[in-house]
Amino acid sequence: MKCPHCLHAIKPNVETISVVPNYHNNSWDAKAYVCPNCERPVIILSQQVYRYNNWVISDEHYVFPKAISSQPLPEEVTDVVVVSDYNEAGLVLADSPKSSAALTRRCLQYILREKVGTKSRDLADQIQEVIDEKILPTEITEGLDAVRNIGNFAAHPQKSISTGEIVEVDPHEAEWNLEILFDLIDYVYVRPIRFQQKKENFNVKLSEVGKPEI
Repeated sequence: MKCPHCLHAIKPNVETISVVPNYHNNSWDAKAYVCPNCERPVIILSQQVYRYNNWVISDEHYVFPKAISSQPLPEEVTDVVVVSDYNEAGLVLADSPKSSAALTRRCLQYILREKVGTKSRDLADQIQEVIDEKILPTEITEGLDAVRNIGNFAAHPQKSISTGEIVEVDPHEAEWNLEILFDLIDYVYVRPIRFQQKKENFNVKLSEVGKPEI
């Protein structure tokens, strides 16, 4: 897991207290831990539902901090659609993972269509197109494939067809989607600009010593 304060990957010592053991096949636990990296406390209210002879986590809300931190977008990202959807997805992540995941899926579909150039209509088909044509680096392609598999698009086709629709999500699905969205934004928007800047700076140095530009 990641600390919601510092975003470092951590393995904390989580203490769990049962708040409501069983109420109409629902239970609530309070979880708390101190991040071993930044030493700040985290408190989570976890709801579980009794299904098929087993207790399954159905929802988790961060009590403190109120919202999970998301990596801020670099200044190179100026596309208003991407900036708006990404920032809002991070803002509502703690209170409404469903809304966050819907915003993230919609933004992924927008970038794959407008910047990567996929032709498919649905997000699942866009991801398959990226995989088949090897358009993106392996780590991003595998991340997008995990978005599709973790979200179980086959069982929930509205996640692919109506990407902005609010549907049930796994407690950690929305957070994963947001991380993959950041990686895609970095590759599509940020890296080309920074490479161009490096190239221009290097050409200045070449020009100063009388060598041809690259």
